[in-house]
Amino acid sequence: MTAATRVRPRASVGRRGWIRTYFGRGRSEQGAVLVEAAFVFPVFMLLLFGMIEFGFIFKDSLTLSSMVQTGARTGAVVGNGTSPSADYEILSTMDAGSPSLNSTIQSIIIFDANSATTPGSPVSTVPTACVSAASAGAAGVPGVCNVYDAAQWSQIVSGTETGQDFTGSPSCSASCWDADWPPTARQVSEDSNPDANGVGTGPDFLGVYISASHKNLTGFFPSVTLHETDIIRIEPQSFS
Repeated sequence: MTAATRVRPRASVGRRGWIRTYFGRGRSEQGAVLVEAAFVFPVFMLLLFGMIEFGFIFKDSLTLSSMVQTGARTGAVVGNGTSPSADYEILSTMDAGSPSLNSTIQSIIIFDANSATTPGSPVSTVPTACVSAASAGAAGVPGVCNVYDAAQWSQIVSGTETGQDFTGSPSCSASCWDADWPPTARQVSEDSNPDANGVGTGPDFLGVYISASHKNLTGFFPSVTLHETDIIRIEPQSFS
């Protein structure tokens, strides 16, 4: 056998072996990639939808914060007004921001934010008794707050409530929605509640609290409840 004859089979076998090795390695790597993708893909989707869901929650939180700030500022301006009721005006102005919400309003509380222990100073949060009243479906806490539920809010949004169920309207009589803390009980004088030296602690502080359930849009996470509160001092309407 000549040298050339010996080389040819060797070259032929080497080429076939290389081909088998090349394509065999490809199939092996493809399988590894599929296994890695099976582990990575769910994590990637969880992060992606998590960012999307968090974005919607953050947007709703900002919207709710804007709504309570608008309502509190309105309450500070209208003070103890009853024509129309201060609470009706507060809720009506808050409605302007609601169309962009992806959350369902559960309750709105308009409360007396004056500190019981420090005259002339506000509390920092909504009174616990008012939150409990909202959970129990009560209309409010006498002398402390008025609670408005989802059904009442729906009437405000739809325009079917025109103030006839609030203080100042003859049709509401004793069943006024704002009867527990009526606007007429709110101090608007700069010199109200004078201390021992005759220095007033008024006007009152007014708070607006809102609770809303965020709708789960992606299906990857449970629903969450959002809460926002704003407290502001009523603008003085009388001086001495």
